[in-house]
Amino acid sequence: MSDTNKPADNALDAFLNGPEETPAQAISDADFDALDGFLLANTQMDIEILDGFLCALIVSPSVVPPGEYLPVIFGNNEITFKTQEEADQIMNAITKHWEYVESKLKNKEDYYPIVCSDNQLKVNAWGWAYGFLLGTSLRREDWHPTIYASQMSEDGLVSPILQLHWEANGQMEPINAEKREVMMKAIVANLPIMYEQFAQLRELSRASLQQPN
Repeated sequence: MSDTNKPADNALDAFLNGPEETPAQAISDADFDALDGFLLANTQMDIEILDGFLCALIVSPSVVPPGEYLPVIFGNNEITFKTQEEADQIMNAITKHWEYVESKLKNKEDYYPIVCSDNQLKVNAWGWAYGFLLGTSLRREDWHPTIYASQMSEDGLVSPILQLHWEANGQMEPINAEKREVMMKAIVANLPIMYEQFAQLRELSRASLQQPN
């Protein structure tokens, strides 16, 4: 494989070594479109699924290393790009989006999930819910208490996400527009709560990962 088909070393290094301490901003429209187009052409994700997936990783009770979740994003294939410029743009866009979402949640600000309209111009947020639950599946045991509590009550932190997923799979009656709006507002409210609630567990997990084998 030629060097032009591999991601730039500096892009991967920057991504794997974590974000720098700089003010986080939303990705540009150009990077958004490039990332969404790359995902649709090369993976099983779109930007909505990716956003849900990253949100779950950001608020997770335990840290999931990039070496574990990047293969999920890219379909367990070796990460390949047409050019070094494309590699830089895509990897930096993912990094920047992660930093932006985390900065909002860390500051207890509302983060509004990326949800796309279907062919009838209706928003159902099924892809986002799927992406979030896919993210939780990487640490299923750590998420179990929260998921179980949310299955037992409509007021659980993950309850609206589960309900959207159940609706998508035909496991519950269709959700009307008014209730869907209430559920999306609950998701927006619950994301910073989960981020704060699991903060100590994440730090313990991060410290454990950093210890030598």
